Amino acid sequence: MEDITMEFESISGTADVSSRIGDKDILLYQQFMELHQRMEDFVSESKINSKFVTDNFMRLDVFMRELSYEQITQQPAYDVIKLLGDIGGSLGLFLGASVLTIFELIDAFLHHALRLACRR
Repeated sequence: MEDITMEFESISGTADVSSRIGDKDILLYQQFMELHQRMEDFVSESKINSKFVTDNFMRLDVFMRELSYEQITQQPAYDVIKLLGDIGGSLGLFLGASVLTIFELIDAFLHHALRLACRR
């Protein structure tokens, strides 16, 4: 038992912080209290409310001109073959109308001539 007690006293003497620090424990305590106060100030100041938001955030609105785009491609709507076909079709209609008009004039002339011949 004596051996254990002597061993414990030798170990407890080396682990005694107060003999190594001396009176600096009061300074350490004051530093911890100052740190504790700063932490409490930080926590109280960093509560998110409207004042915190207005002091620490900036509102930035970004507007895009358009969210989609339009791609325009040009291509010929009327090529030469279609143009010649349309011109030929129009000329055919005009020629057909002219020929039909000639036959109608001949028919009207013959009709008028026959009417005059029947009256005489």
